[in-house]
Amino acid sequence: MRNNFGDYLVVLMLYYFFRSFMNLKPIYIALLTLCIAYTVEFLQLINVIEILNLEQHTITKIILGTTFSMHDIIAYTLGFLTIVLIEKINTFVAF
Repeated sequence: MRNNFGDYLVVLMLYYFFRSFMNLKPIYIALLTLCIAYTVEFLQLINVIEILNLEQHTITKIILGTTFSMHDIIAYTLGFLTIVLIEKINTFVAF
C-alpha cells in the first residue's frame, strides 16, 4: 500500500511540476506525465539497469526502480485520473 501510494503521488507531483512552467493544456501535461511514468515502468520491465550495467549506481536504481509491477501501472493511472478530475472540477468552478 505505501509503495503504491507513493507511485500515485509521484504522478501528481510531476504533473504540477511540469504545469508550473509549461504553457500547454492541462490534459497534454497530464498525458505527458502518464507517458513518463509508464516509460519508467517499461524500463523496469526490460531491466534497463542491468542492460546499461548500472547495478552499482544507487541513485539510478532509486530514480528508475528495479522491479516492474502492474500495481504501479494502476497507481499511475489512478493519479492521472485524479488529475483529470481535478482539472474538470476547476474548469467547472471557474465559470
